[in-house]
Amino acid sequence: MEQKVTTASGYNYANMAAYARKYAIHPNPVYIEYSKDCTNFISQALLAGGWKTTSGGILHRKDPDEWFFGAFQSTTSYARAGAHNWYWYATKYSHRTKILDNMFKMGIGDVLQIDFAEKSTGRPNGYINYTMMVTAWKNGEPYLSGHTNNVLNKPLTVIKFENKGANFYAHRT
Repeated sequence: MEQKVTTASGYNYANMAAYARKYAIHPNPVYIEYSKDCTNFISQALLAGGWKTTSGGILHRKDPDEWFFGAFQSTTSYARAGAHNWYWYATKYSHRTKILDNMFKMGIGDVLQIDFAEKSTGRPNGYINYTMMVTAWKNGEPYLSGHTNNVLNKPLTVIKFENKGANFYAHRT
């Protein structure tokens, strides 16, 4: 699978990936940048591809069914910038994503999340820590881009190798 087409929902996966490739290394100055910026960055790419924000405001920023941008961290929903919060919003509350049974089924614009293995136990703790987006397909595998440790087009096999013991969640967007 190399590319998904725009669906009836109006999502444009090529635009999502193009945004992510453009701003993977150098963040878009229009948006707030967090010290752990992975999910904020992916939210920007999803917005560029047609995801609509909810109408929530500052009083609802912790609500799991809200996904909106604000001018400040204190006016932004938790689901927009927090990996674990985004997972719950995307899969359980908005149903905008579906978990795939195989990471190698991801297409352009799909999202990968990681629950890293704890150093002390070698096992994940059930809390999702990181979010990336598929921005290319090469050599029969998805390549992903993301923030925090800014990376452009990293092969999925390398990501899996670097994160032994982690749980992975592949989202069809």
